[in-house]
Amino acid sequence: MDENKIDEIIGQLFKIEATAVGIQKDAETEKDDYSRLMEQKTKEYGENLQKETSVKLEKLREQLNESKAIEMTAMRNDILNQTTKMDELYEENHEQWVKDIVESILKE
Repeated sequence: MDENKIDEIIGQLFKIEATAVGIQKDAETEKDDYSRLMEQKTKEYGENLQKETSVKLEKLREQLNESKAIEMTAMRNDILNQTTKMDELYEENHEQWVKDIVESILKE
């Protein structure tokens, strides 16, 4: 009877070891699955972040181009206004300026 009990205990220990090995394999499989899932999520996050960044950069470029265009138009208008004022001043004063220049040259 003692020998049967020892064989029974040894059989039970083999079953326990087999169960432990199975649990370890399942844990490794779950770990690998989780690792693949995290890699996929990281990849998707990176791709989404890249897309969002590209969209934001494009919007900023558009805003900058619009701002530049508005500023350039304002500068052109300012230059045209200044040129018009200079033309008006010239028309009003060019004869006097010529006289003043000639007098200045003759005084020297």
